[in-house]
Amino acid sequence: MPTRRFHAPIAALAALTAALTGCTTQPRPVLDESPDASVSVEFGPEAGAPVRLGARNTLTVEVNGETVPRVLFDTGAGGFVIRPSHASRLGLPRTGTVTVSSVGAQRKMPTVWVEALSVGGMTVRHTEAVELDTDFVGLIGLSRAGGLIGATIMDHAVVELDLEASTIALHDPASYALPTDASWVRTTRVPMGLAVGGEFERGSGLMLIDSGAEMSVQVAGDAVERLGLAEHYEGDLGRIGVMDRVYRTLRTELEFIEVAGQRVEAVDADLVLEAEHELPGCIALLGRDFLKRFTIVIDAPGERMAFILK
Repeated sequence: MPTRRFHAPIAALAALTAALTGCTTQPRPVLDESPDASVSVEFGPEAGAPVRLGARNTLTVEVNGETVPRVLFDTGAGGFVIRPSHASRLGLPRTGTVTVSSVGAQRKMPTVWVEALSVGGMTVRHTEAVELDTDFVGLIGLSRAGGLIGATIMDHAVVELDLEASTIALHDPASYALPTDASWVRTTRVPMGLAVGGEFERGSGLMLIDSGAEMSVQVAGDAVERLGLAEHYEGDLGRIGVMDRVYRTLRTELEFIEVAGQRVEAVDADLVLEAEHELPGCIALLGRDFLKRFTIVIDAPGERMAFILK
């Protein structure tokens, strides 16, 4: 079977190695290859209605008609990850492996076949999930998460995300209309997810959108060095962990960030002080604390996004 690739979200990176130690599950059927069925998507009458997010942006989803609780919604996640204990409980058959990629590491993980995945009035049929122990989510304050999800939703729906109100709404792209006081900007797919163009007082470039990152703004280490940013800002020294690597940071304040036509003044930011740290294709990452200023509308099928300032 061909090797496929899956991007692990930012929230997973610090503990992915530990998670890969695995856990014991009951034997399940193994499919020689994914069933010959195309992905299909259905929107029911509940689609478009706001769904309340739980702690750390979690949802309850249905997999083959059975409930999987506390699934973390993360715009940086490359697909659907399910906890092995849930995959075993539901009897999901194995289909092969996928290469899980993150900063500085790649691992092969098993994939399982999902006949139907339902959330927020939307059902995705004939898809796959990656089996991965989700105990790493405990590092951001949520123990025993049922899984995490991103592109499996975003690739098929228009997503309205309000992180301050803790709500998400999934719309049929064929019928969605953006509010008249908002406008679309183009998105770019980068190795770690979706990005939009942005700028701050000393630089500009693509900025990664990551609702699962518990921070405001992070400027990549290679960009900090290239732009000489460490010489121009004052602040407190700190550290961030990515996999088995720790990077030094400078916590400071940017004069402004402008993204999607919206300008925000006095923005907290972490400047990574080591050039080995990269956000491939991007100059910076926009995390939860920055994004909660907006209602974010993500139309991944249309390759566009809107930021509606509150």
